[in-house]
Amino acid sequence: MSHPSKVVIVGPLAVLREQLTTEFVRLGYAPSTVARQLQLLAHLSRWMTARGVGAGELSWADIAFFCSDYGLSCIHRCAPPPVMILMSLIRPEAVPSRAVRPGAVLPSETEELLACFGEFFATNGA
Repeated sequence: MSHPSKVVIVGPLAVLREQLTTEFVRLGYAPSTVARQLQLLAHLSRWMTARGVGAGELSWADIAFFCSDYGLSCIHRCAPPPVMILMSLIRPEAVPSRAVRPGAVLPSETEELLACFGEFFATNGA
């Protein structure tokens, strides 16, 4: 599939499809690349549905599980570029300032671990 209009996103990210497409185009992605990025986000959306995760609830821990489940490597602790763009749109407060750009390095492992614990305790009660 090489054209973005042919990619179907169902689940919690479906309502963001046009906004994501616009952002990828704004960043200069070619149509075939936009289609591939949307396909990855379509997988993420189906994964979220299966686990009962809403768009506003998506966390970095969820993204780590998704990447693990789909065999995606996050080089240098980076989320895949389309996921970074998605997070900057739906939860800008959750995107570390030095990781706003796709491919930017996320916090060190220690900071990531502490952030995951903090998020877990905030969600599940300490």
